[in-house]
Order: sequence, then C-alpha cells, then structure tokens
Amino acid sequence: MFRTLLVCILFPPLAWSAPPPPAQPVPSFERVPVPYVELPYAPGDNTTVDVNPPAFTFLPPAGFQPGRYRYTLEYSPDPEFRSPATIRLTGLTQHIVLPRKPLSPGVWHWHCGIETPDGPRWNHVRTFTVPETAPIRPTPDFAKAAAAIPRQRPRLIITADQLPEWRRRAAAGELDVLIKPLKEVVAPSIGAPLPPEPEFLPRKQGPEWGVIYKRINQNLVDLRRMEECALLYLLTGEQQYGLEAKRRLLHFFSWDPEGSTSLTVNDDQAMWIMRRGVVSYDWTADLFTPEEQQVIERSQLNRIHQYERALRKRPFDSKIYISHDNGYLYNIGEALVSWLPEHPELFDTFEWVMTVFYARLPIHGGDDGGWNEGPAYWAMTMDRILRFLYCVKGATGLNPALEKPFFANTGYYLVYGWPGRSRQSSFGDGPTNMPNQAEKTRSLALLTGNHHFLKPAFDRNRKFWPDVLNFLALPLDSREPDLSDLPPARLFPSIGFVAMRTDLQDYDNDVGLLFQSNPFGLISHHLNAQNALLLEAYSEPLAISSGYYDYYGSPHHLGWTRETKAHCAITFDGGKGQKRDSRSVGNITRFHTDRDFDCAVGEAGAAYDGQLTRSRRSIVHVRPGIFVIYDENDAPEPRIIEFNLHAPSPFHFDESAQTAGVTL
Repeated sequence: MFRTLLVCILFPPLAWSAPPPPAQPVPSFERVPVPYVELPYAPGDNTTVDVNPPAFTFLPPAGFQPGRYRYTLEYSPDPEFRSPATIRLTGLTQHIVLPRKPLSPGVWHWHCGIETPDGPRWNHVRTFTVPETAPIRPTPDFAKAAAAIPRQRPRLIITADQLPEWRRRAAAGELDVLIKPLKEVVAPSIGAPLPPEPEFLPRKQGPEWGVIYKRINQNLVDLRRMEECALLYLLTGEQQYGLEAKRRLLHFFSWDPEGSTSLTVNDDQAMWIMRRGVVSYDWTADLFTPEEQQVIERSQLNRIHQYERALRKRPFDSKIYISHDNGYLYNIGEALVSWLPEHPELFDTFEWVMTVFYARLPIHGGDDGGWNEGPAYWAMTMDRILRFLYCVKGATGLNPALEKPFFANTGYYLVYGWPGRSRQSSFGDGPTNMPNQAEKTRSLALLTGNHHFLKPAFDRNRKFWPDVLNFLALPLDSREPDLSDLPPARLFPSIGFVAMRTDLQDYDNDVGLLFQSNPFGLISHHLNAQNALLLEAYSEPLAISSGYYDYYGSPHHLGWTRETKAHCAITFDGGKGQKRDSRSVGNITRFHTDRDFDCAVGEAGAAYDGQLTRSRRSIVHVRPGIFVIYDENDAPEPRIIEFNLHAPSPFHFDESAQTAGVTL
C-alpha cells in the first residue's frame, strides 16, 4: 500500500415504416448492455421504479438495422400475462416505450419480443414494483400537443399572438438594454460578403484536418449574425434587419444539403446551419416569396431527414450517450415544431423525439442536476435544450422541464462548482465560467422559478449577449439572491462531483475545493481525471487542471489535456494514468457536510485497468479553509506512485519544512 498526505491551509466561489417481419433465424434478443454506451433494460429486474408510469427500454438485437424488426411489449400484474389488466403493444419499431397512463401500485412483470411469423420471440420476464409513493407523471398526448402548434408564423419561442406586445415593448424602449448593443453588433455585417460553400473535410483527423476545420468554422459568426438580424426584425419590425437575415438564409440554404455541410461529412456545420436557420426563417417568413419559401423548405426538410436517418441508424433510443447525437435531437426537435403544421407526416418523428426526451433525457446528468461533461459542455447543451424547451413550450404549451427533477437542480451545478467570476478549470473539455454559463442559469431561473439560479448572473453584473432567451429573462426580479440557506458543500452523486465552499454568498471571500470520482466512466467530453481535485481561494485558482481545448482530438487534447498526468490526480511509473473506457468508473463512497467540516471519499481503482487495484482519495475540510488529502493506492506489483499537482504559476519549495507553495 502506498499513501500520500497533503495538507493545504488558506487564511482569511419522418415517419418510418417497417418491412414485413424478418425471416428466421432471428438474432438474440437478450444480451448485456455496454455500460454508458447503451441504455440498460428498464425497469430492471427486481427493482422499484421512482416514477409512475415508468419508461420501458430494451436493447435492439445484434446486427440491428433500421426498420428491420418490429417488437411486441407486454406488461402485467400477472407473471403469466393472462390477466385482463395485461397491456400488449404490437408493431413497435422503437426501443423506448412510455406508457400514457400510470400503473396501479404493486408488483408488475414485463417482457418484449421480436415479432416473427410464428409469434414473438420473447426475452426473459423482468419484475418490478410500483410503490404508492412514486410520483405520478402522466405522459402527455403528443398528438394533441402537435395539433396545438399555431398555423401562423412566428411559432418558435415568440409566437404570432405574442408578437404585438413584444414590438410594443421594443418601441417603448423597454428592451433597449439588449436591442441597442445587438444593433451595434450586427451593423458591420449588413450587406457584407458571405463565405462560399465550404470545402470537404479530410476523411481522417490530423494536423491538416484541424486547420481546415477551424477555417470552415469561421462562418459560424456569419450564421450567428443571420439569427441576430432575424431576432431584431422579429422584435422591432425594422425591415433592414429582416432583409439581411433573408439574404443570409437564401445564401446558406442554397448550399447542397448532401454536400460538404451534410450531417455525415461535417456535423458541426450541419447542426449550426439548422440551429441558426430554423428560427431565423420562422421569424422572417413573411418577407419571402412563395418561390423563396420553397428553397428554404426543401433544404430544411432534407436536413431533418438526415438527422432522423442518423439517429434511427444508431439507434439513438438505445445508444444515447453520444454528445453530438444529443445535439441532433434538440436541433431536429426545433425543426419539427417549425414544420409540423405544413408537414403532418413528420408527426411520427415528433412523437419519437418527445418520447425519448420525456423518458431518458438529459442523459449526461442525473436528477441531482450534475453534468458528466463539465461546465463548458453543460452550458452548450443547456443552450440547445433550453431553446428546444422554449420552442415546445411556446408552440404546444408543454413544459417538460417542470416534470423533470434534473432541471430543478442543475443550476446548482454552476452555483457550487463555478460561482462568481471563478476562473477555475474543470474535469471536462472546454473553457469554464464563460458568460454563457451564467446566461443558462438565468434562463433556468425563469423556467423553474428558482431564484438561487440567478446568483451567477448577479456576480457577472447581469451583462449578457442579446440572445432571445436573455430577452425572455429581462423581467426577472432585480433583488440579489440570498444563498445563506444553502449548505456550504454539496454532492452530485450521479456524476460523483463534490464542491466544498466556505462562502457561497461572497465569492471574493470564498475558499473552494472541487473533487470528482465519476460513475459515468471516462466517456464523451469527460477527461481522464477520476479522483482529481481543484482548489481556489478568494477568486483565484490555485490547484488546477492543466492543458487547453483547441478542438476535439487535437494532438494537445489527446496527448495532454485528456491525460491523467495533466490533472491533480494519481499516476504511476512515469505518468501512466487512467484508461479511457466506459468501465473506468469512480465513485464517491462517503460524503458528509455540516457547519464545522466536510468530508468526501472517492474510489477510482477501476479506472487504472488493473494496474492499480485500489486508488482511494479521502478529503477532509475543516472550516474555514483547511483541507487534508489522504491517498491510499494498492497495486498487484511494485509501482512508483505519483501525486500530480498543477498551479497557474511555478511552485516554490521549502525542503527543510517539507512544503510546496504557490503565490499569485
């Protein structure tokens, strides 16, 4: 066993149709899911569900192909499925089923099968319990919701019936705090040259790929200006902005949707073209001739079908943990709301998207509100989710966020992890505590009514980019939130994330330590940093994660930023670290907080691929600002254990006192 001890003292925060059932032989329909790659069978065998009705999920058979199989699902209080209470659903093509009605409390049984000419080939029966205490969350009638989408545009976020009041407020100067800076931003872009259709990305990543990728992505600014001009036209009715948005829409949607910006060639470009283009067209549609409308309509429908083909092929309703695929779903969700009144044949796709969202998303966080990919990707994903939610809410009246505990809690992930003007790093890709992170907590405050989530906005003086969601949030109470009723430390168990703080209300007087041992494993945009820690004091970072994120898969990203040696974590034998794998999990095995001290214990031995059989880190915080870190590591053979510690500036050492320090 190897042990290290560190003491730190700081003094005074489309519709799909399936072909006929397949001929025999039928592949196996009962297999072990890959953790955090595929959704497990749910409800699991001998489990108790925590919501009523529960969502049923099952794995596609080996060799899955879209449309090849149909399934039958049965669930019943009778293990023989003979009771009149048995529910039998046939002809299913999806792998998530969300019942419309709650189940009666008690013991239930379920199984599903591949349909064959001889009847279903069943997987084994699973048993679950519905407790009387499970909250009732009936599944909405998605057909009724789709029928409620207004026939008149605009219908996304701000609807036609709301538009006169918004334009009145703009004319009265009530929106000037955001409209004036937005006009200044877009002024140089009106009539400016637009980028040509991009070149194709190389097939393989490498130095040349990165150069071309960055060059192509320069057009993201032009796409953003398109949406901003459309928003100005929406709010003010001033034609110059609407016509500029129209010019850009006709330009970008003249690009071949099957060409260099298709989803299969450059999905970043495909997502951003639709992300900016769908709302921009909805807000300016009255400026287009019928012929011009057809140009936009054909292109956007083509791209909608690309999204669906990609998601169904995976299939996304089973392999749901891929970050970009989640972005596809939210993009296609906005586009479906935009086009359903004109194209009712898209309803099956809309129903599928809504079912997956209600049943299993967001997938990179749990009910506690934590986010596996770190704060940068939290903000980017929340931006997509919130836009999707506001599109759905405005057009259909549904508000899924109010029915999911995740949204009631996820603002605390930022409030505790990266408060104030924190410049502290994180355990995930991307920069931390950018203004857009506070913008998203502000939008969450509006959506959920939780004023705690406004604190990051106040700490940044409420100066935000004039995005449509920030316009919606303008009426929020101007009184600064009081966080004195919150505990000074918090555990987010779904991602194994611990934040220990001394002063949530006054970040400049705060000392904070962050610690993560993540049960998701080392997947997606999470770094190889199980059991890593971060430390900051009085608005300055002290112990940090080093490296930067230029783009995913860059030489620096793969060779340093992602690696364990770049973080305040344990390596062995010259910087060898954790294996990148969904099985490389960590867990917080103990957490406690009170007014005198906090403690947390993380176990990350599984992340070292057998090279370390145990890697336990215990942290005790004696308030205010004394942290004791104690490591225990076991190995099957002798190893040199290394305690990595990174800081923004070089350490100074006192060998006689056995101390290392950093001065900022």
